Amino acid sequence: MAHILLPTDHSENSLNAAVYAVKLFNRASDRFTVVHAFGLPHGTGGNLVNIDKELAEAAEEGMERFLHDLRKALPSEPVMTARCENGPLRAVISRVIKEAGDADLIVMGTQGATGLKRVLVGSNTATILQDSPIPVLAVPEKATFSVVRRIAVADDSGTVDPEVLASLLDIARANEATLDLLHVLPAEGPEVEKSTSLEALLGGVPHTYQQVRGGDVMKALHHAAEENHADLLAVLHRERSLFGQILHKSVASQLAMYTRIPMLVLHQGM
Repeated sequence: MAHILLPTDHSENSLNAAVYAVKLFNRASDRFTVVHAFGLPHGTGGNLVNIDKELAEAAEEGMERFLHDLRKALPSEPVMTARCENGPLRAVISRVIKEAGDADLIVMGTQGATGLKRVLVGSNTATILQDSPIPVLAVPEKATFSVVRRIAVADDSGTVDPEVLASLLDIARANEATLDLLHVLPAEGPEVEKSTSLEALLGGVPHTYQQVRGGDVMKALHHAAEENHADLLAVLHRERSLFGQILHKSVASQLAMYTRIPMLVLHQGM
């Protein structure tokens, strides 16, 4: 059983991500909360109450259209609720997670031909990817759902808390997928012994281990994932890690150049 949050701005991009999420988590026990955040302009003075009401009504109308389109795009209707909340997306998501108490995953769409470029440059989503207390699945704009058979997992050989892998293992088991543990080595240098802390935590999920070389970590990961025909790329986000630096919006374009398959961001403390 999983509880999935689906943030939406009522766009085609967020609709595509929502459809992907529902098809990925298609068990009768899974449920979804569609979340729309709307904000108020500054300096509205005495018109604040009227604007508040108008924005709330527009948000509810947009949500009704979005839910109609989502149901139309699915073969069957999942267990689904909707929330329109006032405030910045980051604050709204945090509030929903706190109030729900059992949210497992956020699924968001990315924009543009280069995948994560625009979504990471946008401060709202970049902040959620960096700071979310639960995993985030980023779905590229043109991604279409296919059964997840192989998952490429970036393995930095660091210590991992077992609970951090819960969403990854849930997806793998539900789809009977194989995990490809990918460890990136420098472009040049001596061979190194196999080193991973993940294998003992996989609970019998089928997996392989592969060392790949590359001067650019994300490019090397993406190339290996494509060669292995991965349907999903999973990465651990450590705050002071290389990937943590890549997620910073000032260098987000580096990641955007390579990520064209859905990416699951797992958050691991240092």
